[in-house]
Amino acid sequence: MKMNRRKGLKRIGIRRVSKKLSGQKKTYMALREKYLEYHPWCEVELNEAGIAHLTGVNLIPMATALRIQTATEIHHKMGRGKYLNDTSTWMAVCQRSHRRIHDDPAWAKAKGYLTPRVDSSFLRNGSTTHYLR
Repeated sequence: MKMNRRKGLKRIGIRRVSKKLSGQKKTYMALREKYLEYHPWCEVELNEAGIAHLTGVNLIPMATALRIQTATEIHHKMGRGKYLNDTSTWMAVCQRSHRRIHDDPAWAKAKGYLTPRVDSSFLRNGSTTHYLR
């Protein structure tokens, strides 16, 4: 059975990603690559091993000896949304640690790996009191 189509009309699909988000994701990928280059070890494992304070050349032998995993993912402590490209809310993590953060949010919050977001809809009259979600 043939379907009737109007001639001369071009089908335009809905964008899967907006132009704005597409630009943000392009920036994110470049920042992500640099961030993982400068943070090659899983930050969760470094914290758990108690050697997060070490940097540079001092860190390499310790991380290797303790079998710290290399970081392959970015964890956004405050979620992606408006914090997508805010590197101050990022952590370089291995896949196992990233899964643990999201599987055990109580543990992750206690360790500071998940940070609550301020919900501006609860701010009252310019008050400095923040009500967290």
